[in-house]
Amino acid sequence: MSVAVIALTCDLYRPYWAGFFNFMERNWDFKIEAPIYFCNEEEDADLPSWCSQIKTGRGTFVSNLKTALEAIEEEHIFLMLEDFWPISRMGAELFGSLYEEFKAGGWDALQVSSYTDYYRMKPCERRVGSKSLLKFDRESEWIFNFQARFWKPEVLAACLKEPEISERQAGSAITVEIASDEYARKNFDLNVGLYHYLWYPLSGVAYRGNLTDFGKELQNIVNIDHYVASGMFNSRDA
Repeated sequence: MSVAVIALTCDLYRPYWAGFFNFMERNWDFKIEAPIYFCNEEEDADLPSWCSQIKTGRGTFVSNLKTALEAIEEEHIFLMLEDFWPISRMGAELFGSLYEEFKAGGWDALQVSSYTDYYRMKPCERRVGSKSLLKFDRESEWIFNFQARFWKPEVLAACLKEPEISERQAGSAITVEIASDEYARKNFDLNVGLYHYLWYPLSGVAYRGNLTDFGKELQNIVNIDHYVASGMFNSRDA
């Protein structure tokens, strides 16, 4: 298996890194034979043993992601964003089967997340296990997006487009996603599949540096874990 997992973040989101690590340890099968790279800007990170750090420098979202891609030796990547915490299990058998389909199916990208009606999809004859894949219509909005995906790194890099309003000005990487999606649809004939599986949320835990309501719910789970682990919890606290 020649695929690396990239978890991209920025230093502003450091308060939420522990939550990402917590939910990865809940839901990621570490029998998956793919190195995990935690890609932040400049700060040193106290990382779990199962991942390695790549410092991208303090650039734009696009330049940071391209720096991370250039540092990877594996043939393919599986892209995640650090503020999207896995909420269901990603097992080694499923991940391996999806990776084999990504290669065999001739996909430019294979998304592994839930379907949404924002996407314009077509039926697809290809399957993983008992589940049929869906295929993005080539004119669909969000044929390029930052949901969890296997990517050919050279295709991903080519699709990235700096937005007119930077993500730092807007306080969100959505500007990059919109600009890159428009650019990709106009300039490339992307072959993108979708494996419908709600293990990776459709929205992040934070927006413009602050926890969303969804993020607060997940952060509360992390806080309780830490409280119980400290030995100070008892049933009267529940």
